[in-house]
Amino acid sequence: MYLSKELATFLSAFLVWGFLMTFFYNVMIAFLTDSVRKRLSLIIVSGIMFASYYTSDHFFVLFPDSNYYLTFFSYDAVTVTLIGFSMCFFKTRSPAPHYIVIGLSINAVLFLSMYIDLSVIGNRDSWWFWGLYSSTVNIVDYVMIITLIIDKDWLGLVRLGRFIRDSIFVRKSRLKFKAEEHQNEKQMPHNMLQA
Repeated sequence: MYLSKELATFLSAFLVWGFLMTFFYNVMIAFLTDSVRKRLSLIIVSGIMFASYYTSDHFFVLFPDSNYYLTFFSYDAVTVTLIGFSMCFFKTRSPAPHYIVIGLSINAVLFLSMYIDLSVIGNRDSWWFWGLYSSTVNIVDYVMIITLIIDKDWLGLVRLGRFIRDSIFVRKSRLKFKAEEHQNEKQMPHNMLQA
């Protein structure tokens, strides 16, 4: 299921429109509910997403001979960096920026894989990865739009990340405790000899 150029152009325009609407929605909600400070990170992230998708969508009008997939990969990498800086600066607790970073990272990996498949390896025959690419990139883009609107951890990705992080920290603290215990056992006979 590799998308035709006409369908890809329509979906691209719809995504740009979707990110513009999420930006306007977050600005409107912030001012109507007097929670500008609380929603500032959402406004900034949705603005960054709109700017990124808008410029990448129009990049190919200016430079039609450029490689689509490598350019999209570059845009996603820069966007993830900008959103990462905004998350650090605003110290947000909102799940939306986390979803955006995860979604853009998935898309960046897929764009780079398609670039390698088409430009480096030179594959011209349709295979299952092209269908996976087409469907996954579009699903991830719509998930990002929905998340910027509802601002909830609706897929449980943030909870899953916290669970994994907490599991790693618990495991590290257990290993550290066992190492300290082992160190104390080694020192005990030495201390007994000195007494």
